[in-house]
Amino acid sequence: MTKASGPQAGPYQLLKRLGDGELGGVFLAADSAGRHAIVAQLIKGAAEADQQRFAEAVRALALGEADGAGVLGAEPKAKRPWVATALGNPTGAETLFAAFDPTLKIRRPVPRSAADLVPPDPFAGIPATGDTARSRALMPIVVTVAIVLTLCLGLGTAAAVLAGRSTTAKPNASNWTPMDHPMPVTTPSTQPTTPTPSAPSVSPAPEPPTRGSWPAAWKKFSGTDKTRVIDLQGLPLSFRVPESWGCLVLSSSATSTVVSCIDDEYPNSQGPRVRLTFRSCPNSCSATQQRQQRADIETFGQRWITADAQSTYAEAKNVTTTIGSGRYVLVISRFFHSRSGAALDRQLIVTGSSGSDRVGQVQQVVNEIRG
Repeated sequence: MTKASGPQAGPYQLLKRLGDGELGGVFLAADSAGRHAIVAQLIKGAAEADQQRFAEAVRALALGEADGAGVLGAEPKAKRPWVATALGNPTGAETLFAAFDPTLKIRRPVPRSAADLVPPDPFAGIPATGDTARSRALMPIVVTVAIVLTLCLGLGTAAAVLAGRSTTAKPNASNWTPMDHPMPVTTPSTQPTTPTPSAPSVSPAPEPPTRGSWPAAWKKFSGTDKTRVIDLQGLPLSFRVPESWGCLVLSSSATSTVVSCIDDEYPNSQGPRVRLTFRSCPNSCSATQQRQQRADIETFGQRWITADAQSTYAEAKNVTTTIGSGRYVLVISRFFHSRSGAALDRQLIVTGSSGSDRVGQVQQVVNEIRG
């Protein structure tokens, strides 16, 4: 469904940026009735010659199809010229714009049908513990070099895959596992648990969460930031990280998957890092179970803030952790369903941390993941 306000292209609400170039971008969009389309739109103030080239490309696209059926709308003479095409059109807006602007980089998968808009089961296709997972490139222009490692973790031996690196050098595996906070359990219980004396202490957020919204001040990637796309096999999302970062699947099973992303070029183990933990709810993610599954997440005592219907976050600044002092920690908990129309049955926990010098990078990656 469209929102009441936001970026527009004629009657289309621009919902998500799929790619960008020097002359404009490609977007997932929807009209007021919720019908989705792919929109290509020029930058504001584009040169007259570029506007003319764009208009000619749009005209050629419409004439090249049977009655222009795949072209849903266009305004070549608007302040920001645009064209909208149907999902799955093999010569659609993204193809037109790639030919028009060679600098275009597609950063998110382009939906081909309505089925692509339904979030998939995050555990479908994820190899079971002991299998070898593989990374895959999002687009041919994205080069993904996979280095397979086997890490012996507290959760057992699991396949580990490095994704999104441009080097064939072996990463420093010891840098990937430390975090500023204890790991949440990968198989939650339906009953409150009593920590064992040997378990790491956790300072969970007080309940209930405080009403709020996503902070507008959190940094996001700009068009000039050097990034790479992380698109690991079996995960329900792809996202960008800074160019010097990479991601590893630390563990996977039938009910959970843990992915660690760090700046592998940072000079020591105190660099910025983000970890994603996908886990299922034992029965369903009822309000009581959601509260239970937030209780083992370290927030250093900061209260959860409700950002949307199924998401909460907590932010701690200048805290002392097992990695060091003066650390910044950002945590998000989101509940979702693995099948369209089904009850909530999955949880994604995103935990990011850094020193004061890389707070912006952590916020950029977390913003990418939360969409």
